[in-house]
Amino acid sequence: MKANATILSTALLLSSVVAHAEINTVNLTKKNPLSAAMKPAAFEGEASAPDLAPIQGDPDGGDGAADGCVKINSTGKGGVFGATLTLGTADSADKTIEISTHVFNVNTSYVKYSVQVYKVTDKRVLASSPMEVLDKKKVTEKTVKLQYKTTAEDKGDTLELRWVQHSTDSTARDLYVDNVKVTAK
Repeated sequence: MKANATILSTALLLSSVVAHAEINTVNLTKKNPLSAAMKPAAFEGEASAPDLAPIQGDPDGGDGAADGCVKINSTGKGGVFGATLTLGTADSADKTIEISTHVFNVNTSYVKYSVQVYKVTDKRVLASSPMEVLDKKKVTEKTVKLQYKTTAEDKGDTLELRWVQHSTDSTARDLYVDNVKVTAK
């Protein structure tokens, strides 16, 4: 009887944890915590997942210069690839998720990219920045801001942030992530 009560109380505890899962608030400004939270990903086509490398030498980006960043290092050509950061599970409708991330490019080549809020459960982009280009001759860094309001359809679904590299015709086309801040209210 005692074993059944323990199993029942454990099941109730786990169900209450799952029912209260939510979107995580994060503020990652240093290379090691940012690198640990990000995961390399191949999104489309014959892409291979890039290497993620924590490095120094980043611009200010609102969090201080040379505090570290993550290089999304292209390892192959073709397809669409980048990195992800799990935001958590949508626990209710009408929750506003605000994202700010500073990206840059120090290479002599350009990089085309976008930043997306993605629903893993349904494999669907929920919000996206326009496709932008970072180029030594023009713009080398940018703070990207996104906002998404959850719906009833999102409840219980896993959401992630994606940094997507669209220019995959050369391994020189790398994207650098200086920081990311996510709030949910």
